[in-house]
Amino acid sequence: MSKFITLSGLSRFLAKMKAYVDERAGAGLSGATGSEFAQKSIESLPDMIYDATSTDGVAYTATIPGVTELYAGLKITVKLDKTSTSTMPTLNVNGLGAKGIRQPLTTNSFSVTAGAITTWLNKACPITLTYTGSQWKTDFVRSSAAYMYGTVPVESGGTGATTAAEALTNLGAASVAYVDQKIAELQAQIAAQNN
Repeated sequence: MSKFITLSGLSRFLAKMKAYVDERAGAGLSGATGSEFAQKSIESLPDMIYDATSTDGVAYTATIPGVTELYAGLKITVKLDKTSTSTMPTLNVNGLGAKGIRQPLTTNSFSVTAGAITTWLNKACPITLTYTGSQWKTDFVRSSAAYMYGTVPVESGGTGATTAAEALTNLGAASVAYVDQKIAELQAQIAAQNN
């Protein structure tokens, strides 16, 4: 098991532990329990980076000291040993069960979705995950179309317009009026040939 901590992460961890010791010093450290120290250590898990390994880029496993249960709000940071090969990979921490890794949407705080492409999670790039109570949610969000702002140019996959009529024109589609006119012209030609 490899684990890494940045200097800023170490600083935050030490500050939390110092604050706890200072808090307990007034009441006497003899009353402090090992579980209280363990809880403070668990609060620092996002500052540590743990390896998550996989043989197939779909099912990842990680060993993280101090995690004995998964609960909503648990945050961890992992570094994958293999780029994902699925839009819906899983992570099993300490054998507590494989849970899906999903991306939050910009629509609201609880909506999540699968990755846009199979390789959405990259090898050796640390990602912070939060357990929602049923799955792992990444710390980076995926934009929802409902939250798009502005006009997207045609060359970027948009219509380059703010109205439906303008969009049809920009995309080279014929307007309803134009189509009706052409139908009337064809009907007139057919009628003239039949006479």
